[in-house]
Amino acid sequence: LERIEVLRGPQGTLYGAASMGGLLKYVTVSPSLDHIAGRVQAGLSGISGGSHLGYDVSAALNLPAGDRLAFRVSGFARSSPGFIDNVTTGQRDVNRADVIGTHLSALWRPSGNFSVKLSALFQKNKQFGSPNVLGEPGLAHPRQAFIAGSGRLDRTFAAYSATVHAKLGGIDITSITGYINNNFDSSVDYTSNIGPLISTVFPGELAIDRTWLGLNKVSQELRLAPKIGERIVWLIGGFYTHESTPSRDHYISLDANGGVQGLFAQLKASVTYAEWAGFTDLTYRFSDRFDVQVGGRISRMAQSYSSIDTGPYVDLFGNGPSPSIGPKVRSHQTTFTYLFSPRFKVTPDIMLYARLASGYRPGGPNAANATAMGGGAIPASYRSDKTRNYEIGLKGDVLDHALTFDASVYYIDWADIQISSTTPTSIISYYDNGGSAKSQGIELTLQARPTDGLRLGGWVSLNKAVLTEDFPSSSTAYGARGDRVPFNSRVSASASADYDMHLTDSVTGSIGGTVSYVGKRFETFTSTPERQVLPAYTLVNLRAGLASGPWELSLYLNNATDRRAVLGGGVGTLFPDYFNIIQPRTMGFSLARTF
Repeated sequence: LERIEVLRGPQGTLYGAASMGGLLKYVTVSPSLDHIAGRVQAGLSGISGGSHLGYDVSAALNLPAGDRLAFRVSGFARSSPGFIDNVTTGQRDVNRADVIGTHLSALWRPSGNFSVKLSALFQKNKQFGSPNVLGEPGLAHPRQAFIAGSGRLDRTFAAYSATVHAKLGGIDITSITGYINNNFDSSVDYTSNIGPLISTVFPGELAIDRTWLGLNKVSQELRLAPKIGERIVWLIGGFYTHESTPSRDHYISLDANGGVQGLFAQLKASVTYAEWAGFTDLTYRFSDRFDVQVGGRISRMAQSYSSIDTGPYVDLFGNGPSPSIGPKVRSHQTTFTYLFSPRFKVTPDIMLYARLASGYRPGGPNAANATAMGGGAIPASYRSDKTRNYEIGLKGDVLDHALTFDASVYYIDWADIQISSTTPTSIISYYDNGGSAKSQGIELTLQARPTDGLRLGGWVSLNKAVLTEDFPSSSTAYGARGDRVPFNSRVSASASADYDMHLTDSVTGSIGGTVSYVGKRFETFTSTPERQVLPAYTLVNLRAGLASGPWELSLYLNNATDRRAVLGGGVGTLFPDYFNIIQPRTMGFSLARTF
């Protein structure tokens, strides 16, 4: 990676759907025409309670081919040690995971006015068991009790892109063409969810859900940036994407030895999504100290959903007889998002800004079979949910760059909240719209360099995010005005300190640490007022390093106090007796060499 950009607040004007709360933008390193360069790295790690070591190896090489063409290749392999034991099967560290990946890119720049960059990224993830922990998360050793063969996950991800930059007269032109293929194959122990239903057809209640999900996505974006004087910066563009998402769920009955007794249900679905959008963004500089940015994006979306359900489940509990072929359902919608942001430089190093921005997440159709099973309680489609953000902030770099700060006050309206639910048989999922919510708060970030070699940093966020109206009476989820939005903490904060030192003329050292705090949160909404509480936690990470010339040694101790902090799970989730927890104390090191 070259950098990670954190873009807060709705970003719907430039980035479209699903960026209504902001986004993280990962920018990969481009090939360089300058010189041959590279890096190799290897490391080991161990987890408290784990019985195996993990490892990671990676390498990258930049290779120019003349002064107009360059290539870059990088790859890695990582094995993350597990720490959860399965008491049903006797397996240790079942949540071990292996990941491999590679990134290939080529840059051709025949002139200063034209360039083409091609990129191919591939990654394969293999998870050997479920990451869920049974019972109270404070157990001395995390455990679970899932049937054999469940919890496995295989995922392959491939992304290809072609980026063309050109200058034509006074216009900068950028074309970005992309294609993504994503395949997801998993198995989940479904005994606690549909075991009683399966027992009406097959002996016993052991059940497993084997799911395959695919994604094929093509996108095209064209951006034009005409040069209009010294005061105006203008961007105008168009965007198109088409996504196809086929899926298959097999709900299988197993005997006590894990043998297959029969297929209880097979649910096949095909979802398509297409979007056409036009957008513009214009900044007008009234003076060297004051400018205003305005933007807008109009999007037209079309979706379809079709399904075929087979098996005894359809005859007994579904919309039988088997096979049940749901008619293709479609939905269309048009959405407009906007941005308005004036900025004023109080001094050359201090800026005051305001921001009004909107974002959205597209709605769509529900499965016709789910709608039929709901007896009128499940909607045929669900609407987009939208956010509208009001923000005032102050950014500065003062005391001769010794102190940097970023402070903001914000208020966000969230309308037509989308809620994910399942049918009463806990097999077919669907979406519904709830009421509205608000999120208001203060954020402050500080970075300081009080002396040579010492870097201090920290941030604090105070936030209140609650429903502003009850969920509709037709909703299968319960939410009342004043209820807290899921996974939101009133207070979160982090503080870090790093110190760099010269140990000898050729060796430098560093030592540092970060303390993070996340306040109490609530899990997702349920069908009753009861919701799972996720307790507050504090996380301590420590690090140190040595560097000499091209060599670099890094050591780390994450979750130094070995907290079993809860990230999710419990009441209202697929497995009410299970939790997701932070990885226990992890110690490791890596050795790297650049050239």
